[in-house]
Amino acid sequence: MPTRSSHDALLEGEPSIWRSIARAGHVESAVGFVVGVALLACGVLGLVSAATALIDGRRPATMALLAGIWAAAGALLVRSCHPPVRLRSSTGFAGVLATWLTLIAVSTLTYEALGTFDHVDDSLFESVAGFTTTASSVLGDPESVARGVLAWRAGTQWLGGLAALLFVVAVLPSIGVGGLDVTSAGYRHSGTSLRSHRTLASMRRLLTLYAAFTVAGIGLYLVAGMGPFDAVTYAATTISTGGFANHAGSFSHFESTAVEWAGFGGMVLGGANMALLYRTLRGRDLRGAARSFELRAYVAAIVVGGIVVTLATAPSGGVTHESLRHAYFHVASATSTTGHWVGLGWGAWTVALQVLLLAIMGVGSMSGSAGGGFRQVRALALVGYLRRELVLQLHPRAVASVRVGRRPVSEELVSRMIGYQAQYLVVAGIGAVVIAVLGADLVTSITGAISALANVGPALGELVPGAGGIRVLSRPERAALLPLMLLGRLEIAPVLVGIGLSATAVRRVAQRGVGRGHIVD
Repeated sequence: MPTRSSHDALLEGEPSIWRSIARAGHVESAVGFVVGVALLACGVLGLVSAATALIDGRRPATMALLAGIWAAAGALLVRSCHPPVRLRSSTGFAGVLATWLTLIAVSTLTYEALGTFDHVDDSLFESVAGFTTTASSVLGDPESVARGVLAWRAGTQWLGGLAALLFVVAVLPSIGVGGLDVTSAGYRHSGTSLRSHRTLASMRRLLTLYAAFTVAGIGLYLVAGMGPFDAVTYAATTISTGGFANHAGSFSHFESTAVEWAGFGGMVLGGANMALLYRTLRGRDLRGAARSFELRAYVAAIVVGGIVVTLATAPSGGVTHESLRHAYFHVASATSTTGHWVGLGWGAWTVALQVLLLAIMGVGSMSGSAGGGFRQVRALALVGYLRRELVLQLHPRAVASVRVGRRPVSEELVSRMIGYQAQYLVVAGIGAVVIAVLGADLVTSITGAISALANVGPALGELVPGAGGIRVLSRPERAALLPLMLLGRLEIAPVLVGIGLSATAVRRVAQRGVGRGHIVD
């Protein structure tokens, strides 16, 4: 009777797709597998972009050839590699970093092959902004750009938003990393197998909901009066909180009340917790949604922020529908970290209102969403921590815990949250200093760094909407924003772990070289 291998035993009861992948793969490599999946996704996006390029006939064959290359390379890696049953933290973070670097490299090569930009650093910037879902672009006039390129650019943001969500639902639980984001997002299966039914089911539900919201957005935009191409691309960059627009004036181009309200709804959904939305829409946890303190804080930030901005920007004759609509649109854009804008943007607002909007951007969206920023749940936990410290100052013998709503937060999570806050502030501070040293003014440097780290894009100073966008910055200044966008999208830790692993590998190679070259006198 033939004996079964331990690997087959581990796969017992797992979905057939994982068994076939594991049997086909010759190398157990999580990094190789996820890079292969990323290349396959780029191949699919390339085929869609090639089909779109047929509309204006601008290099569809080149796009199709590139799509074939990416898909073939991805299929080879997926066929050759299979993920381990369980991931170590370092491997998981390395896989995440490798995935984003692969996506960025593929997109950069695509722009270069299509001749979209004159300089490779512009191709790199556009790629990083795309996959980190940041509303910054060095495209001069998007309306003069080929349709295939616009489809690719919007698709990179859609894939970037999806990849960020899958990072939360698949990678973090599989490496046993909990934290405020994961527990708040509803993915409580910390430490489960990467191949487990629960993880796969969560990924499937997430993809289904993300795609359903995108399709719903397309339908709403079509009903509101957008053309088919704009409806698809704007829906992709709204639900992903990416903020890329096919027109220089963003939503102002359409001059449509219905389009702006549709965009408002899409941005609010994009910045919300996807797991919570799924359970609510299925009718399984309506009370849970009502009890979610983070959801209430997210909605309150939009409602209260909208009221404040509406009253402060209303014309002398009183509040108008336009002032109300524009106020709520911009607050939703900032809270969800999307970066879309209407009218004249917020460049003409008072300094106080601009600072308020910057604070909203910095806090950002809910955990478990495609949005960026510090996250609502972390901000709430930080407020709870400050409240506890104040209580202990007044009553040293008191027993007080940090709470988010009625829910206590463990000391481990509090420590992790404080550590992330320190990392966030240090990264933003270093970024602001570097940008200022390179020549930008103080307001642009500080707000640009915060906006890039929060994956928003527009900011204050020279970066207000309608003032020329990111192109007003010099090439070195734009280059300084690249690591900020990537660190913000990956929540800092994977990048730091990747740098640490790389440094360790280089040090080991150097030590081996020194050892081999050592001569004894």
